[in-house]
Amino acid sequence: MTEGAGEDVEKELFTFPKDVLFDQSCQVAPPLKDWINLQVQSDTVKLTRWRIDAQCLRVGMRPTCHSEPHEHFLDSFEFQSDVKRIFGENVLTHVMELCRGNYNYLCRVSDKIKILIMDYLELEDLLNLSQTNKAFYKLCNSEKVWERFVRMRTDTITKEMKHFASNVGWKRVRRFTSLPFVKV
Repeated sequence: MTEGAGEDVEKELFTFPKDVLFDQSCQVAPPLKDWINLQVQSDTVKLTRWRIDAQCLRVGMRPTCHSEPHEHFLDSFEFQSDVKRIFGENVLTHVMELCRGNYNYLCRVSDKIKILIMDYLELEDLLNLSQTNKAFYKLCNSEKVWERFVRMRTDTITKEMKHFASNVGWKRVRRFTSLPFVKV
């Protein structure tokens, strides 16, 4: 490996998107088929709507965009109501905190870094972490995390264990090894 290659990997692991703090899209509730995108940038909140219906598709209408600086978003009950109606109370609360400058940096850390951090957790801590939010639940229950967990805490991985893991998953392999079992 060359000298610069290690630096590139380090930069990839520790960089955050520069402008976009939050980005979420969804389809509006039926009977409409419109798509909405909410994006919080370092200085603005944007709500973009794509109308999806036969007439718009024939005419080729462009999406509509409502954009306001953070300060105006925090004072705009109407804009906040739209975000709450479309994306829910939790998203609105999160966006308002971002606009106030309260960032949750752990959410913005790449999964690679989170997995490296999880390598140092005990089983009970890993299980507790999985209960904090949906993103950690998904990550903590991933095959990648459980394979690393078992491999780091087991002296030898036999062919039978690998075969068993390919059939039932690494989380179940942990149950049949000498690793401690914790009830949750």
